[in-house]
Order: sequence, then C-alpha cells, then structure tokens
Amino acid sequence: MDNMVNLFKKGGIFSTKGRMGRKKFMLSFIAMVICLLIIMFLVYVAAHSGSGMLVAIAIIALALPLVFFSISIHVRRLHDLNKSGWWFILIWMINSAGTRMDDFNPFDLISILIFIYMCAKRGTVGENQYGNDPIEDKQA
Repeated sequence: MDNMVNLFKKGGIFSTKGRMGRKKFMLSFIAMVICLLIIMFLVYVAAHSGSGMLVAIAIIALALPLVFFSISIHVRRLHDLNKSGWWFILIWMINSAGTRMDDFNPFDLISILIFIYMCAKRGTVGENQYGNDPIEDKQA
C-alpha cells in the first residue's frame, strides 16, 4: 500500500507537485500515447470479438491510470512554465472541444498550438514557486 501512496507523492509518476522539463514531458507524452494506442487496440479487439462487459470494465481499469498520468505530466509542465496547474482544466476543455473526428475546427488548431508551446517553451530559469529548475537539478 505504501508503494501506491508513493506514486502520488512528489516525484511519483502521478504526482502534480514539482516541475517537469521539456524533454521529460515529451518522452512521457509519447509513452502515454503508446499506452493509449494499445488500449484502443484492445477495445477494438474486444468490440469485435463479442467479449462483453467484463472486458470493457478491464479496459477502463487499464485506461484510468492514464488519466491521472496525463494530469500529472501536464500540471508539472505548467509548473515549469510558472503557471498554475489549474490551467490544465482550460487545456482539457479546449482539447475536448476539438475532438470531433468529422472535420477540422478551430479548437484543433488551438490544441496543437498549446502542445507546441508546452514542448518548445523553456521553463522558468532557476527556482520558481513550484520548485527547482529541472535542468539545473540535472547539472548539479
């Protein structure tokens, strides 16, 4: 049980405390997308095999940690940019508005620009209210 609690403490993969640099954010995001693609494949297989509700529940149980992980990496990246983690709610709403698959809408472009900003913008140099500079921590 202590190991589960440690996942949510500072430094744990589900923690929203501290800061995350660009490289770690991008690598974490790629890992999350790969996991999401695997889960989507499992959903597809389950839907076409008639496996039923039990498999669907198991897949949801696999996807739920990805939600917490996504919140964690976005909030810590926002912290590195000296922004409140609460900005993630706005980012999530913009992404949700842009998820229509039938055509391109302005929210898609806004989501892409926000992602590029989060990947490209150098975080606050030195310590900020959310913690030490992740780049300086590596060099020390």
